[in-house]
Amino acid sequence: MLTRIIITGIVIALVIMLYRKFNRAKKSAAPSTPPAPAMKKCAHCGVHLPPGDAIQSGEHFYCSEQHRLQHEKDQSPHD
Repeated sequence: MLTRIIITGIVIALVIMLYRKFNRAKKSAAPSTPPAPAMKKCAHCGVHLPPGDAIQSGEHFYCSEQHRLQHEKDQSPHD
């Protein structure tokens, strides 16, 4: 009788350990989300937008073609 209780206790302990190990492995295998791309700042108005939506001219980024033209106009030397 004592032998059955000991064996049952060992089996229950093994099942609990395997269950915990499986859950830890399942949590660590969860896919992580990829990092978001760095936002670009409009050189004219300062609005931040995704790189795919930004208009690049040289080293500067703009939220619209109008802001690109306005910024370049403001930066040009006045004669």
